[in-house]
Amino acid sequence: MRRYIYLFLIVVLLAGLLVLPLTKAQAAGSVTGADMISLMNSWRSGYWSNALIEDSALDQCAQWTAEEMAGMGAGG
Repeated sequence: MRRYIYLFLIVVLLAGLLVLPLTKAQAAGSVTGADMISLMNSWRSGYWSNALIEDSALDQCAQWTAEEMAGMGAGG
């Protein structure tokens, strides 16, 4: 009986290893901020909302924050 429990635990541990990713996923990086704003504006226009306006100070802050998070590995 004890042998079956050990075998079961080994199988569960090996199955758990199959779920773990081997490398971190990386974005292609082909989407720009303007692309995202255009996408959101098209979505918002479907709901009769005001269009988003690009702000360079906000863009710089968002870029800095994204780079800091990437440097810390905080992306998940």
